[in-house]
Amino acid sequence: MPAKPTFLARLSLILLAVIAGGLAGLPFLATPARAFTIYTVTRFDDPIPDNCLPSDCSLREAVRAANITPGTDLIVLPAGVYTLSLLRTKIDPDAANGDLDITDDLIIQGADAANTIIDGNGSVTFDRIFEITTGVTVRISGVSIYRGYPLELIGGGGILNAGSLTLTLSRVISNTVGNDGGGIANLGTLVISRSLIMSNTGVSSTSGFGGGLYNEGQLTIFESTISGNKNRIGGGLDNSQQATATLINSTVSGNRASENGGGINNRGTSFLHLANVTLTANRVEMVANNAAWNGAGLKSGLNSTVNIRNTLIADNQKIGVLFDPINDDCKGILTSAGYNVVRATAGCIINGDTSGNLIGQPVQLGPLADNGGPTPTHMLNANSPAVNAGNPAGCTDPAGNNLTTDQRGYSRPVNGGSGQSRCDIGALEFGGVDSAPPERRIYLPIVLK
Repeated sequence: MPAKPTFLARLSLILLAVIAGGLAGLPFLATPARAFTIYTVTRFDDPIPDNCLPSDCSLREAVRAANITPGTDLIVLPAGVYTLSLLRTKIDPDAANGDLDITDDLIIQGADAANTIIDGNGSVTFDRIFEITTGVTVRISGVSIYRGYPLELIGGGGILNAGSLTLTLSRVISNTVGNDGGGIANLGTLVISRSLIMSNTGVSSTSGFGGGLYNEGQLTIFESTISGNKNRIGGGLDNSQQATATLINSTVSGNRASENGGGINNRGTSFLHLANVTLTANRVEMVANNAAWNGAGLKSGLNSTVNIRNTLIADNQKIGVLFDPINDDCKGILTSAGYNVVRATAGCIINGDTSGNLIGQPVQLGPLADNGGPTPTHMLNANSPAVNAGNPAGCTDPAGNNLTTDQRGYSRPVNGGSGQSRCDIGALEFGGVDSAPPERRIYLPIVLK
């Protein structure tokens, strides 16, 4: 009997079908149960919507046409900047104004995230970019979601998802929200793969959760980076209520909160699973030097659960006006599955299987940079204690499946110079070799034309 594919391999097959580019990369189109309707967008502006014609179709017109066509449809976005301009005048479910409401199953395929940009133009439209309704399945690949700005709305500066969304090889950047989820607010099921969530903001000083992501449902993140986001609580990610968030081969770096959880805030009765994650350089910037605010890297509530394996948590700081920065990597109880690096543990308790854990050691990380692959990462120094310090049986996801590549798609494990091939702790494998095909890459920087 042939070997059963791992969970990560099965997901990769599904995602590659969506992102390979062109209809040849969508094998389910070859023998469909019904004919797909394909809408190719031909204009970059946002006129009052009419019919989507082969030679005259805006993104809004394509979404509206797909909404009224039963079954899954495909919208193809050639490279360019698609700028929304119709002001949100009321709550409308038909994408006539403001954001693009998706009410039927849909695939949106851009050329690549660096050159296919959906500009929400939020200072004009006063709305987010996409709202995905309950019961709808959407797959988005090869685009940037940029400048949503729904200040008067509660959740999701770029995307509000109440359905099932898979986001692949994409970017969610520079979106703003009044309260929760500067980049994305997830109330349903969300899978993010090989994508960048960056520079999103929640502006509320009293009630904002999740600068990059607010999760109230099921969230899975693979080989992605959450960086440079800001909100009151949970600068990178707020995992709320009874939610579940799983991060694998991913980086959470350079996010800020004014209260708790600079990188990640885990609260309520939620579950957070971290496998080969690098969580570093996040900050809590304390208002009025309130020492009660903490968990610059990770904050977990009394009834929340955090599981960590082969994960690096270091050099996260809380900062106040009247004192020097304090290393503050974690707050709360963390359950270890072994082989983690945590530099500052004064605020947290680590229980479970502590085999191979390294506590209190400098980690020797490079800056967040392009080290290959589709998203920025932190390179390990050759002398970092995280090199060749992962589980000798292999780095695995929370289901126990082996991870044979790092965040970049580079091979792991490799011999990091110690004479043995053990995977490294964290998202990046020092000395790893590029094993990703070209179609799995997106490129820095974004160029707005």
